Amino acid sequence: MQTEATGAVDGKPAPGGRPQGGSGRQRDGGGREPGGPAALPGVSGPGPGGRGGRPVDPGGGQGRAGGGEGLTGGPAGHPGPAAAGPGPAGPAPVPRFVPRLGRLLAALAVAGLMGFLAARLPTPWLLVEPGLAVPVPVQVVRPPGTRPVVTTPFWLVTVAARPARLGDAWTVLRDPGRSLVTARALGGGSLDEVMAAQRAALAASKEAAAAAAAELMGVEPGAVAGFPLPPAIAGPSGGLAMGLAAVDALAPGDLAGGRRVGATGTLSPDGRVGPVEGVEQKWRAAAMAGLDVLFVPARGPGPAPGSAPMVVRVPSLAAAVAWLCQQGGQGPPCD
Repeated sequence: MQTEATGAVDGKPAPGGRPQGGSGRQRDGGGREPGGPAALPGVSGPGPGGRGGRPVDPGGGQGRAGGGEGLTGGPAGHPGPAAAGPGPAGPAPVPRFVPRLGRLLAALAVAGLMGFLAARLPTPWLLVEPGLAVPVPVQVVRPPGTRPVVTTPFWLVTVAARPARLGDAWTVLRDPGRSLVTARALGGGSLDEVMAAQRAALAASKEAAAAAAAELMGVEPGAVAGFPLPPAIAGPSGGLAMGLAAVDALAPGDLAGGRRVGATGTLSPDGRVGPVEGVEQKWRAAAMAGLDVLFVPARGPGPAPGSAPMVVRVPSLAAAVAWLCQQGGQGPPCD
């Protein structure tokens, strides 16, 4: 029990002190003396020597942590309870839109992945685009039975075909040099069937070109032994190019007149030029190869006139040879 400052602490006289104000009166349990004023919070009891307690400044002043005179909550020399102060800052509240943004981004990622995979799904179509442009070599028969291969300035131009996917539809819309065709349009139900049909058509086209050139030059059909083209080449549209190359190989001179000449079109044994598919793509292949002239069938679609390389429409092998002779070509066909 703590008594009011009367010169005695716990019933013992204070050192060197004398009674002040008579006998001590007890405080009640609520910190008040009967009839007296209320005790203020944060005020210590009487200190040593009968001195009255001083107000304690929590966290500073003479009532510092660790003990000493005026320390609240414990005897001198012992630490008291730490004063309550502002605690560490907690995590900032998360805005409500952040979880929604995360879900939106996840949905967009899933949609993008599905679109990426769908764009690669196969379709029943073939994508046709510019292919190769290659010079046509001709193997001729010369006495006494030799078969040299003659390199000519005439070029065979092709298209490339592969199975189309859904994403190719957008490519075709943006690039007029590409198109979608059915496999049936190229002679088969699948790409493998198309290639088999195109190789058979190439073999027939070689025979027709050799026959047409021999007839135009007035020589035996067996004068042309063949056309050793790269294995990647197939299809009937190289007939006109092979016919021009055979005429140039059978006669001394320069039928092309110093030009790099490309051609596309089927060719019959009597020299007639027939229509072919993919003329636009073949013209682009000729342009990428740097050709000067491209012969195309007289009938059928083709590039706009005046574009480079120059596009010349011809109905027959003889008409193509005549045009070259008029443009400076030399040799027996032009005599």
